[in-house]
Amino acid sequence: MSDNLFDFLDATLSDTEKFQELLGIVTGYSLVMNRSANRLQAYHDLLVDDVFANAQAEAHLQKASGIITQLRDNSRRLAQTLPTRMGYDRLALNPLLEGVVSRFSKIMAESCAIKLRKSEALYLSGDAFQLQQVFYEVIHWLCQRNASCGGLSVGGMELSLTEKELGMIRLEGQGGVFSIVSIVPGDESDISLGDYQSAAEILGQQSDSSLPLLRFMYWLGVMHLHGGNLLVNQNGPDHGVMFLFPEIENGEGEIGGIKSCGHGETILLVDDEEMIWDVISDMLDTLGYKIILAENGREAVEIYQNNPGEIDLILLDMIMPEMNAREAFFLLKKIDPEVKVLLSSGYVSEEDAQDVLNAGALGFLRKPYRMADLASKIRGILDDTGKS
Repeated sequence: MSDNLFDFLDATLSDTEKFQELLGIVTGYSLVMNRSANRLQAYHDLLVDDVFANAQAEAHLQKASGIITQLRDNSRRLAQTLPTRMGYDRLALNPLLEGVVSRFSKIMAESCAIKLRKSEALYLSGDAFQLQQVFYEVIHWLCQRNASCGGLSVGGMELSLTEKELGMIRLEGQGGVFSIVSIVPGDESDISLGDYQSAAEILGQQSDSSLPLLRFMYWLGVMHLHGGNLLVNQNGPDHGVMFLFPEIENGEGEIGGIKSCGHGETILLVDDEEMIWDVISDMLDTLGYKIILAENGREAVEIYQNNPGEIDLILLDMIMPEMNAREAFFLLKKIDPEVKVLLSSGYVSEEDAQDVLNAGALGFLRKPYRMADLASKIRGILDDTGKS
């Protein structure tokens, strides 16, 4: 895996996606630099004792101490200027992981088998698109590094940690209950947290040139922005990676502050990105909607035609194989001039979709979007068209 997975010059990427990528990298970088400065200070303090009464050496060490302090202060100032938490949604962990594993298994089935260990109902606060991207990248990288291990084990668990136990894995903070996602080589179900340490601590000591440090800094930064942390196995990151999330309450029927707002309406979700299906379906189901899935425009048209009067809204992705949103939309309008369609895309701008909007589509959401924004948009369309 290259450090250059993300192309900032890609014209199809939104400013939001570029900002999130850069924010993740810079946040992770500041954390690693701060830990590295702390380690340098520790070695410096040891040398001070060794060069006692050597004036020239003491002068050099004094200059080095100033540089270390400056490095540490600058990394802290950088971290302080960055957001510590973003506006996130309440997400169920199992659907989040199911979507990632399902997509990876279809794309890379021959190269690496993935065993999904389902957990009890765990929830976290986060950006579904961003977290699934990170989980997918880590799975991909670990599969490349462990081609002969027989696959990976992916799963979640809940764990209570004291302040002392956090310190043992080089993390600061008060103890509490955490949701943990583990991605490890082989078929491991008995995973010891004691084998792991903070990625910020270990990455600063890595000399492996094949390690994608920028990607690790991005993953670390994303976890920090989610109020959590990234852990890697002490024997090396390719032996396992863990994601530590602070616990949130179940909050049934609430997404990002939006309580249950559906009244049993049926939504047809049309998107070829199956990785996000499970998350969106779970979220809309939680809010009180019924969900039907379609992989492309042609399938969506067939489903709508075969279920007259049963579908209240269609969430339609713009770019799909077989039949794209434009073709599907105008066929749907022929079937039902009053069809309600909400467009979405990560590659097409709202301006590029203006012809479809002018023809009667009722809104546009640019991916990646917050689940709360999707829920609000859906409710607004249904209410405005008298389908509450």
